[in-house]
Amino acid sequence: MDIMYYFALFAKAIDQINYEDTEHYQITKAFLNNPKPMLEELFKPEDD
Repeated sequence: MDIMYYFALFAKAIDQINYEDTEHYQITKAFLNNPKPMLEELFKPEDD
C-alpha cells in the first residue's frame, strides 16, 4: 500500500506527516471501529 502524506501548517513551519498520524484520521478511524462511545458522548444530556 502506498503511504499517503499530509502537509501540516504549524505556527512557523510546514511539515510533512503521515496521513494516518493526523487527528482527523485517528478520530474517524476510532469512530468507525467503535461508534458507540462517541455517539454516547455526542448525545449525552448537557449539565445545567
